[in-house]
Amino acid sequence: MVEPERLIILEGFLALVYPELRELYDYSVYLDAPFDKSIERRVHDMPDGYKETVVRGMHTKYVAASKQYASLVVDVVNNDQQTVLSRVLDAVKPMLGLNSSLIHTSQLKRSVYYYFLY
Repeated sequence: MVEPERLIILEGFLALVYPELRELYDYSVYLDAPFDKSIERRVHDMPDGYKETVVRGMHTKYVAASKQYASLVVDVVNNDQQTVLSRVLDAVKPMLGLNSSLIHTSQLKRSVYYYFLY
């Protein structure tokens, strides 16, 4: 059970795919990277041809298609990590009642619940 907090972060590549979940979100962020960049993060080996015949198709059909449902889309290839983080934090600061341009991790920890969906 997820306890109510001011901000709950649900992370996962399928987090925007399911309408039943999307209707529960007040705000969503899609970290946009092309398939070839995303696949580099996969940690397990795949049989020859599997990446192109199965994974690319599923990525296109489900993951990339779900981008349209995001409140904010952030390009993670053409922006450095600090820029990406700044864009996301600028979007969620008002939800947390934080107006300062400097947010300390301790401020976020009091207001955020992380939930990972895989």
